[in-house]
Amino acid sequence: MGRFEKIVSAVPLSLMVVTLSACGGGGGGDETPVTNDNQPESNTSQSSGGNGNIEKSVINSETAKSIATNLLVAIDQSDSGSDQNSRQSEKIQSPSLAKAVSEISVPCDYSGSFRFTVDDADNNKVPSKSDSITMSYDNCQDIEGETIYDGSVIIRNADETGDRENNVYPWRWETELVYDELSTIDGDYSETVDGLIAIKFSSEDGIVDTGKVTYQDFSVNNSDEENFGFSSLVMQVDFNNSTDEATLYMDGDVLSDGESLVFSTINPLRMIGSSFPYTGKIVATANDSSSLTITVLSESSVQLDVDEDGDGNIDDTLLVDWDELDNSVI
Repeated sequence: MGRFEKIVSAVPLSLMVVTLSACGGGGGGDETPVTNDNQPESNTSQSSGGNGNIEKSVINSETAKSIATNLLVAIDQSDSGSDQNSRQSEKIQSPSLAKAVSEISVPCDYSGSFRFTVDDADNNKVPSKSDSITMSYDNCQDIEGETIYDGSVIIRNADETGDRENNVYPWRWETELVYDELSTIDGDYSETVDGLIAIKFSSEDGIVDTGKVTYQDFSVNNSDEENFGFSSLVMQVDFNNSTDEATLYMDGDVLSDGESLVFSTINPLRMIGSSFPYTGKIVATANDSSSLTITVLSESSVQLDVDEDGDGNIDDTLLVDWDELDNSVI
């Protein structure tokens, strides 16, 4: 398989399926708890390469709105100085927006600090699309010898129309996460995430839910020099709540250690109540026009066809089961 091994192993197809199915089933996922009054709990998920962990702060719509609303309402109270962990940031230039930016800064348990900032751009003390939330870590470590966090992530352009809970459709919720050199250091291992992820959940009628994730100039670099990224990658799942069928798409660029592939969905992957798809076809094309075609034969097996020189003829074929593909045995 040669040239495709590093890239395909960086983004195992079965991992994509599991990730997107989780997005599609609930239209937004489980509520993310908030701990320590001010600091959102970080959810740890394994990186696509399977080498080390990327710490991702995930806040869904209700949690984000709750945090932002509570902080914005508390802006006026912060003037009294009653909360030792809260302070108002420096006033920005426009007098009418004097209290538009508020900030909470807390020390981490062992060393460093965590800062939570809300920019209420329209100064209305209500979360809206123009507002943003920034979570910044400054060499934050809660326990000596354990993971150190550094860098920041911005939640912006959050917007919702309709009301899913009250069956008001069409419904849409979307936001963007901008990672700015967000890194974790765990002993001799370190990993840094940078770039933009746009997330959108929608439903026209409450029957079919759509989850869409777009990566833009996104990269993951680690100390083992096993790096990958997406210059522009879109992954989407449509989940039918009546039939429990998920339909999956993957289109865009995957970059890994100097190699690149463009993924194109020929036939969407489809799965019903099982761990793996039962049908679908995706083609990955390299810069020199060589390609790898991934054809789903059943819920248990996949066919990999390689065109080594881009002439349209198959030079090598490999039949694998999903477990083999999941473990990158190609």
